[in-house]
Order: sequence, then C-alpha cells, then structure tokens
Amino acid sequence: MQKKNLLLAAFILFFSVVANAQIEKGNWLLGGSFSYGTTNYQNSPSYSNAGISPHIGYAIGKNSVLGLNFLIGFSETAAQNKSFNLYTNAVYKKFFPIKEKFGMYLQLNAGLGLSRNSYYNFDSSGASVKTTYNSHTYLAGALPGFYYRVTPGILLNVDCGGLAYNYTEQDANNWSSGFTFNFLSNFTFGVDFILGRKKS
Repeated sequence: MQKKNLLLAAFILFFSVVANAQIEKGNWLLGGSFSYGTTNYQNSPSYSNAGISPHIGYAIGKNSVLGLNFLIGFSETAAQNKSFNLYTNAVYKKFFPIKEKFGMYLQLNAGLGLSRNSYYNFDSSGASVKTTYNSHTYLAGALPGFYYRVTPGILLNVDCGGLAYNYTEQDANNWSSGFTFNFLSNFTFGVDFILGRKKS
C-alpha cells in the first residue's frame, strides 16, 4: 500500500511543475488505446493477449463527457485455449484539472460483452477434443486516471485500474459474477483528439 501511495504522490509532484486544461461544451473526443501482453507461469501454459479499444465522446458540459467505448480483444494460451471478445460500454467521464496541462478524471461505465471461447480436453479414449462455446457478460465499473495535454487538441491519458463488477453467463445453468479491485496495479495508456474546439 505504501508503494502505491508513493507512486501516486510522485505522479502528482512530477506534473505539478507544468503550469488549467479545460474541455468545453460541444467538443468531440475521438481516440483509443492498444494493449498487448504475455505472461509465463512456472509449470503452467504461457498466456498472451492483445486488444484495441477505440472510443468517441461528446462534451455535454465543461469537463464532462458522455461517450461510447469499444473493445476488441483476443487471448490465447500455449495449450491452444483461445478467446475472442467484443465489448461496448456507455461512459460518463469527468475531468478534474490540476494544472494547465495536467489533471485527473473519473470514468463511470456500464455495458455488454460477447465472447467466443475454445479449449481442448481429452475424452475417455485419450483423444484431444475441441470444445467451443459462447458467453455474454454484463459489466459496470468506476475507473480513475490521469491525463496530460500535449497540445490544445491532444490528450495523453492513463487509466489506473479501479473497481469493476461483471456477470457472465454461458447458459442458464452456468454463470459467474464478481467484483474486481485493481487500483494502481493495472494501467492502460491511450490518446484522445479533441475536435470542434471553440476559439477563445
């Protein structure tokens, strides 16, 4: 916990030297993020995943944005277990400027995800059998983050994990649900382009 607090303090201290960014009503925000990762576990199959997440938003007020996020993701293990995911979320994002170019935001989202999954197991004869199934997920969450305004029209941002709830159903008799809290332990980097800025 102490390391997380130090990281947060360092983030704020580093950017406090830049001299309040504002998103005006009527602005459009267009952007996205990309993620890729591989993980190797001892005595377990390696795991890799990739995803692209475009989004669009409209400023309904000063520093307040409503929008849609999309996620297309793919994951695979060395054992050839695969998953293809498609998610869409309605989003409300509130920006809190700290300095001219730097600030924080809180993102609230709720949406639906669809997945197609496949895995291999062995039948009674020892033969490898492929099983494929579809599932759908309902999800909601609160996600804090930081942004840095590189130019009047470009924002760099980093999501810092947060609180999320999901309910996943494969069929009427096979479902799961749960909360996830990963603040300051899961980061996603992205960029926003601000369009339709009003001239001062």
